[in-house]
Amino acid sequence: MKSMIKKLFCWKIWLLVTCFTLTIFQSCKKILDVSLPVDKSTANDVYNNPLLSSYAMTGIYAYITLAMSTQLSVDPASMADDLNKITKDPTYINDLSPNRGFNFWNDAYRNVIFRCNSIIEGVSSSKVLPENAKNILIGEAKFTRAWMYFYLVNYYGDVPLVLTTDIKSNVSISRSNSDIIYQQIVVDLLDAQIRLKDQYLGVDLASSVPEKIRPNKSAATALLARAYLYMSKWDLAELEASKIISQSNVYELENLDKVFTKSSKEAIWQLQPNPSDFMGNFNTGDGRAFIPSTMRFENVSFKVGTSLLNAFETGDDRRDKWTKDFNINGIHYIVPYKYKLGNKDISQNATQEEFVTVLRLSEQYLIRAEARAMQGRFSGDNGALSDINKVRNRANLSSLVLDDKDQIIVALMQERRIELFTEFGHRWLDLKRQKLLDEVMSKSTVEKGGTWSSYKALLPIPSDEFKYNSALIGHQNPGYPEQ
Repeated sequence: MKSMIKKLFCWKIWLLVTCFTLTIFQSCKKILDVSLPVDKSTANDVYNNPLLSSYAMTGIYAYITLAMSTQLSVDPASMADDLNKITKDPTYINDLSPNRGFNFWNDAYRNVIFRCNSIIEGVSSSKVLPENAKNILIGEAKFTRAWMYFYLVNYYGDVPLVLTTDIKSNVSISRSNSDIIYQQIVVDLLDAQIRLKDQYLGVDLASSVPEKIRPNKSAATALLARAYLYMSKWDLAELEASKIISQSNVYELENLDKVFTKSSKEAIWQLQPNPSDFMGNFNTGDGRAFIPSTMRFENVSFKVGTSLLNAFETGDDRRDKWTKDFNINGIHYIVPYKYKLGNKDISQNATQEEFVTVLRLSEQYLIRAEARAMQGRFSGDNGALSDINKVRNRANLSSLVLDDKDQIIVALMQERRIELFTEFGHRWLDLKRQKLLDEVMSKSTVEKGGTWSSYKALLPIPSDEFKYNSALIGHQNPGYPEQ
């Protein structure tokens, strides 16, 4: 990994930078109101102080929110058929190269996994931190590491499994089989389940808060349910999803207008947008990417894809609530509208209304539905249709009555497409695991102005990685050059 061999990127320096960057979150006083002596801090100071250690982990969430979360939703939706993009860039027309287009690898390894490993090591070796704080921080770091590896393995296939900050070993780690990566994801999430609390915690790692911006036990459980689904471990996927769904006093399907608000009852884990970013905004990156704004001279970058629009059933409230029609300079646009707030200047008295929703309850219903269908349980209270219909009914659609497994899976994939569009790559990954990517993209890519080949199901490893990790040389994904 490039960053792992640069001395300037050593973990001690990063911890100081983390403490400094966290001053961007001053609008959330209740959670993050602490004055940090960043000019005097050292790594030992951080890991001997629960609050500073907490800030180190929060810095990772801040980075993900600022630099990664919108990319994780917009780019895969652009690669697939969720969006029509006005500018036909390499990602949109499925013409990626090692130096061009959607690149998740660098940020995942350099700015998240390496830092999570630093926190796990530093917290574990601390002789001062209380055991409760240790457990929570290690649990959060392992959850976040597992989340990153979930996307790495799905976008790149076999990837290096980096679990330490040891530079000498990290520069020569070869790609591990995808099954091994999934095993580590499960190990991390099971450990996170044990360490994390049921409640959502503030920066002090002790007090309960209403915001869901630090992952809790349910977040680990929700991601574990997804991992088991992708591993075809149907009984385990059902078990974990049921743990979330059964918490009806905590999580419930929300009104469509409120799903992506910071107070959403449906949200399981969210990211707080940076209230003082370089654009002077504090709303979600998704909202700013999709909603036309005078700050962009009313230009529209993305429209809802034609095939997605055609996939909505008549009467589906999600068509009305989660997309929006704009007429700009005489041109008609239909844009994603799950997030209602786009570019908005921050003011002294302004409050954030929407957080980036990463994990939510409706996905858990659809995970459990698929797991039940694959186990041959179709109808009744414990059948797949019961869960599918809960999501449909929320959107004002009638319940389905089916008794054929293939028909139920088709209906389920339709429901996942409409429910989860433009959210963290679900459409692209669903097409891959259902072995429908070639069928869909061979048509969609041509319509977007590109050409499709099966090897494009995996992303190219960035060129720089072959310079810094000798074990990768000769192991680029098929169809792509190394340079």
